[in-house]
Amino acid sequence: MKHLLMLIGCVGAALAAEFRCVEGTVTPPQFLTPSEERTWTPAGERPFRAKLQGIQGEWGNEAAVILCTPTGRRLEYAAYTLSDADLDVVRTWLKANSFESFETYREGKQLVRILSVVPLRDSYYVRLVLSNGNCYALKTNLKPMTATEARVQVDDRFKVTNATLEMLQRYAACKTEEAPVLPVVTSVDDALLYAALHRVGIVVMYLNRRGSAVDVAFRQYVEAHPEWVNRWGKQFVFMLMYADDNGLYSPKCHEDTMRLYYAYNVVSEHTKYPFHSEAATAGLRNATLHNTQQVNYAVFYHHVLNGNPYQRRAQKGMLSGSVFADRLFNARQDEFNFYSK
Repeated sequence: MKHLLMLIGCVGAALAAEFRCVEGTVTPPQFLTPSEERTWTPAGERPFRAKLQGIQGEWGNEAAVILCTPTGRRLEYAAYTLSDADLDVVRTWLKANSFESFETYREGKQLVRILSVVPLRDSYYVRLVLSNGNCYALKTNLKPMTATEARVQVDDRFKVTNATLEMLQRYAACKTEEAPVLPVVTSVDDALLYAALHRVGIVVMYLNRRGSAVDVAFRQYVEAHPEWVNRWGKQFVFMLMYADDNGLYSPKCHEDTMRLYYAYNVVSEHTKYPFHSEAATAGLRNATLHNTQQVNYAVFYHHVLNGNPYQRRAQKGMLSGSVFADRLFNARQDEFNFYSK
């Protein structure tokens, strides 16, 4: 019995039930509470109706207030040009969305809404929404540092001040009462759509045959550690890839993996279809060779903001890894490095 990636749709609900998760939906999340339409009165202009979309820059007189008219026009006004009543609406909206100051040593200060904070070995992995509505993931330092240390350390982490670090530590220590939810989709199209709407990464799990040793190990790991599953569910959408009875992944699996490589710019945009990648082929080959001992996975991401001031950009790419199945039965930490490099 073959369990191909694109055929998991037949058993998608069953997989969801087995893993105590739900199939990923395409309903976009609401990262920010929207404002109601009202009349705005910028200096020197006739009053008009619009909704507040957000602000650009640090809050103050020079901040740009972003408005959207009923016809969809996007307008920006400096805060100092708006009336006191208009500014009160902006302040109320910022408070309603729990915006807090996110200050770095090298990149200034910005209002953000923290979605989640995951402590890693040497950094925090933070998902946040900027006050302009853009959602990103980024890394920060895990321990306090001085301004001098921040200047000399050049890596992909945002070097945050001690006040911001205390804020992140508070979020990292929060214990959620929510039931763990692992978003599972059953096709590449659904994975790409879910990732784009929710601003999360895609994790492809290679689990050998259903009921195999690695499959059982992963299932028991998920069952035993709901706190890690809860974190994953806020950062990623999952595709579960199964091999056939001979432990082989089909050519269709390779094709679907290549679609993800292509979508995340791991292969050149000038590569014409049909295209091939040694990396994708090697990934499936490794998954096949180590099927009986290791849980192999690949992570595709596109929304990670680089903190290096010389290379600041939202990254696209992928990383891969594996975990010995035996380690999952007695895990004392999250054994999977699903987070960006």
